[in-house]
Amino acid sequence: NDLPVHLKESLLIFLVQTFTSLRISDVKLMMPNWIENDNIEFIPQKTRRFRKVVRFGLSDIAIRLCYDLFELKRIKPLKTEQRINDDLKIIAAYAGIKKALSTHVGRHTFATTFLTIGGDIVVLQEIMGHSRIETTRKYAHVIDSRKTEQMKLYNETFK
Repeated sequence: NDLPVHLKESLLIFLVQTFTSLRISDVKLMMPNWIENDNIEFIPQKTRRFRKVVRFGLSDIAIRLCYDLFELKRIKPLKTEQRINDDLKIIAAYAGIKKALSTHVGRHTFATTFLTIGGDIVVLQEIMGHSRIETTRKYAHVIDSRKTEQMKLYNETFK
C-alpha cells in the first residue's frame, strides 16, 4: 500500500504476466473480449504470422488482475516496456528482492510456478504458445528441488 501509484501500475502489469504467462506485447493488446467463461483466447503478437490461436483457462486471481488492467487501460495508455522495466527495478529494491525484475521475468515466473505446483510441461507449452517443446523445457531445469522431492516418492511406495 505504500507503493506510489505510478509503480502500482507497473506492478499490476507484471502480476498480470505472472498469473497469465502473457508476453508484454500481448498484455498491451489484451482486450476484455479475449476473456470468456474464465478462458482467454488470442493470437500472440510475436507469432501472429502463423495465426495460431492460444486458448487456456485462467485462475480467479488472473481474471481479477486482467480486469484491473482493463480498467487501467480505459483510463490511460500503458507505459512503454522500458519504463515498466525501470519501475520494476525500483519495486524490487522497495520489496528487498535481489533478483533483477523485468517484464520477461513475469513470464518466466508463471512458467516456474506452474511447474512447481505440479503443472504438466506439455500443457505449459500450449499455454505459453511455444511451437517446440524444447523452448518450454528451459523452464523445467529450474525445478531441481522437485527432482529430489519426487524421487523420495519411491521411499513411500517401496517401504
